[in-house]
Amino acid sequence: MTTTQPIKEYHLHKNDYSKLHFEIEPMRPYFEKHQEHCIKPHRHSFYQILWFYPSSDHFVDFEIQNLGADTLMFLDKYQIHYFCPYSKNEGMLIHFNDYFLFNQAQDAPKYLRYFLFNGLGKTYNTIPEESRPKLAQLIQLMRGELGEPRFQQKEMLYHLFSSFLVLAERIKQKDYQPKSIETRGSDESNDYEVLFAFKQATEQKLSEPISVAELSEQLNVSSKKLSVITQSYLHQTPAQFIASRKALEAKRLLSNTQLSIKEIAFGLGFDQATYFTKFFKKQTELTPKEFRAALPP
Repeated sequence: MTTTQPIKEYHLHKNDYSKLHFEIEPMRPYFEKHQEHCIKPHRHSFYQILWFYPSSDHFVDFEIQNLGADTLMFLDKYQIHYFCPYSKNEGMLIHFNDYFLFNQAQDAPKYLRYFLFNGLGKTYNTIPEESRPKLAQLIQLMRGELGEPRFQQKEMLYHLFSSFLVLAERIKQKDYQPKSIETRGSDESNDYEVLFAFKQATEQKLSEPISVAELSEQLNVSSKKLSVITQSYLHQTPAQFIASRKALEAKRLLSNTQLSIKEIAFGLGFDQATYFTKFFKKQTELTPKEFRAALPP
């Protein structure tokens, strides 16, 4: 039987509210300092933005992402990832918690909840040449603020970081222009809310068979409208997103628990382990047993 090591989870200033819960660090020194942990699958209880300067590879949710030069990657809380040791891993890292944002504002901006850090679709975007100086300047200003405590430091950092997020959201929006399938004139903000609610509802039902019709009814949106929204922004039908999310949860359970394949199958709403194996192979081209055997030691 394959022994599966639990995936480690790391925190940012856990339960220490005297800290800012916000950090910016050069990527390469961070990688070299923490290399032993960085090159193994792990997760964070905080958000992470990675700006890769040269082309790099990065492992996210059990897939190697091939990133071009000047790429921004947005990692949601608890996403599994690691640094590929053969990559240059040069750039900047931004770490922050909900506490940093909510301590400064009543509610986090919608673009943060619904678009940048929602675990939906692609997790990275290439920075257009005209945006690089602005983002670099904001990084420099934020690092300067972090240099030493000063008057209204938290407030200044919050506003600088908010500007950084707005620019990042513009880049993501431009890169992710919705497909023109019945979307003209639609309310984008409402679309994001539907996407976010759809994701949450899917997460809550991973342990049972999931019906698109039932989810649509729960969200008070027609199946056709839900399909238009998911295909516009995620380039997936609702059923495809549900299947990919179930497959990802299966990967996490296979890699992070000692549960048998049969137990994982039942835990994900499959009546028989054979149905789960067929589903998993269709999604990943590997059987659960083959996937578990291929995991790094």
